[in-house]
Amino acid sequence: MFWGHVSTLVFNEHILKQNKFQDVLDLLNRYREIRYLVWVFSTKESIEDIFNSTPFFNESPMMSILHNPEDQYRQRSIISPIRLYQFVMTLKEDSRMSYLPALRIEKNQWEVSRKTHPLLEYAGITVFWNNRYHGELDPDDLQGLPWMHKKTVRVPLSLEREKSLAAVLVMEKPKVRIKPSVQDLRVYFDVELTVKAGINELHQEMSEKELIDLAERKIEEQIRHTYRKGFERKVDVYNLGESLFRRYPSVWHRIEDENHFVLHEDSLRNIRIHVQLTNTGRYKLKPSQT
Repeated sequence: MFWGHVSTLVFNEHILKQNKFQDVLDLLNRYREIRYLVWVFSTKESIEDIFNSTPFFNESPMMSILHNPEDQYRQRSIISPIRLYQFVMTLKEDSRMSYLPALRIEKNQWEVSRKTHPLLEYAGITVFWNNRYHGELDPDDLQGLPWMHKKTVRVPLSLEREKSLAAVLVMEKPKVRIKPSVQDLRVYFDVELTVKAGINELHQEMSEKELIDLAERKIEEQIRHTYRKGFERKVDVYNLGESLFRRYPSVWHRIEDENHFVLHEDSLRNIRIHVQLTNTGRYKLKPSQT
C-alpha cells in the first residue's frame, strides 16, 4: 500500500458530529505520503457506497466528482471543492467559516439501458465554526453563495415573471467587493457585484433592460436568502467578518462575541449589482425603450 496514491478523503457524519475529525487529521498528517492536496468531502451515506459509485460510459471513478470535482465546478459553480490544506488552514481561523462539500448518492434520476444508475451529487456543505462541527446547509440554502465566491466560474440563473419561466441566463466570473463599516459597535457590510451574462433560453419577449433588471433583483434575493439561512445557524456563510478582521482587526476583537461572531440580522446592508449582458446567441433582443 502506497499512501501517496490517495486522492480523496471522505469524513462520515458520525465522526464530524462527535468532533473526532481532529484525531483523524492528526493520524493522517503523520504519514508523509498523504498529500495536503487531496480533496476532502463529508457524507451521511455509507462510505463503501460512496466509493463504489461510478460515472457514466464505464469511465474510471477518477473522472467522478469524488476525485475530479473541478471539471463539474467549471460548468456549474455552486459549491467550490476543497483540498485538505484549505480545510485545515480555514479551520483554525476565528474570523471565518470552514466547510466540507457534502456528497450523497442520487439513485433515481439517471438511467443506463433502462436501469437506474446511482451517481454522486452535492448535498450541500458541512459547516465548521470555532474549530468544531456546526451543522449543515443544503443546496437550497446556498443559492447566493456562487455570487459571493471569488472562484466562481459559471452558474445558470433561471428568471421568472408572472410565476412562469421567463429566461435562463449563464452568468460568468462575478467580481465582488465587500466594504465593512461599524456604527455604535454594530457592523454593516455593503456589497458591490459585477457579473457577465449570456442568454441560454428566452421564453418571454422582453427588452435588454427588463432582462437585466430581472436578473439583478433575482441575484440580490438569492444573496439575502443565503445570508438569512446562515445567520439562523449563527454562521457567517459569506465570511463577511473576515473582511472586517483584515481591515480593522482591533474593531473586530472589540465587537466579537464569545463565539467570534460579529454579525446581526441586518448586517448585510446595501447590495449593488451590475449585470453586463455580453451574449444573446444568434437572436437579438428588442431595443430598450427610453
